[in-house]
Amino acid sequence: MSNKQTSVTENNGQNKKPIFKKWWFWLIIVLVVLLIIGIAVGTSGNGGNEDPSSVSSSVSSGEPAEEAIQISAVDLLAAYDENAVQADNDYKDKLLEVTGIVNSVDRDILNDVYVTINDGGEYSILSVQCYFEDEDEIAKTAELSAGDEVTIVGTCDGETINVIMRDCTIK
Repeated sequence: MSNKQTSVTENNGQNKKPIFKKWWFWLIIVLVVLLIIGIAVGTSGNGGNEDPSSVSSSVSSGEPAEEAIQISAVDLLAAYDENAVQADNDYKDKLLEVTGIVNSVDRDILNDVYVTINDGGEYSILSVQCYFEDEDEIAKTAELSAGDEVTIVGTCDGETINVIMRDCTIK
């Protein structure tokens, strides 16, 4: 019993270091600060470095707008199914005009409006998921129903599960 008492008094008799004197505490603090700085820099866009007059001049310079690549939802989904790397090379970050059958009109977890289009098959799982930001375009999505044929123009963002398109408009 004296051995137990001795070990208890040794543990209780030790002076524990305060948490701010431990090396791992400061490591965590540094990582959190770096994370906050990274988020702040990453969300600031161009950091205000671009001259606003150059933005308006590039928009009004009269250069032709990018020509949209016309493709069906079935063909786009097949391209990503066959070879996602080649499909990214062909379509990612490019303006697409995709025609297909509306599968659903919904909002995601962040409350962003999207329309999924595919071949209209009852058992189709994969779709082209088109996100809308413009309020007028969002109003147009409210008029769509499952089974409607639609053509949507937007920028391809690649494939996660579905092929994603952003900044979409209904043609």
